Amino acid sequence: MPFEPFPEGISPVAVASIVTLPDLQPREKGTSPATLRRYKQAMEAGEVFPPILLARVNGALILADGWHRLEATKALGLWEAIAEIREASNIAEVRLWGYDANRK
Repeated sequence: MPFEPFPEGISPVAVASIVTLPDLQPREKGTSPATLRRYKQAMEAGEVFPPILLARVNGALILADGWHRLEATKALGLWEAIAEIREASNIAEVRLWGYDANRK
């Protein structure tokens, strides 16, 4: 089977390069241990998750959506996460993306 590249705008990103700003976490209680455990188990079983959403602001890659997916990736000791990267003009825009993603 030939290698199929990621769709445009989707790529692997080093977990260590992702900036997480707690005040951008749209969930009032933060990440749920039960959800984190469930995602980790699903990832271990080979389930493919949607890419996390990163915003590039002044060169930094800031997590906008995918807090549980990123934490499960880290818990598994993986070095990379699959991400959609968008250019953002400011943190307020990133915050809106996170809220919009969690509304759906």
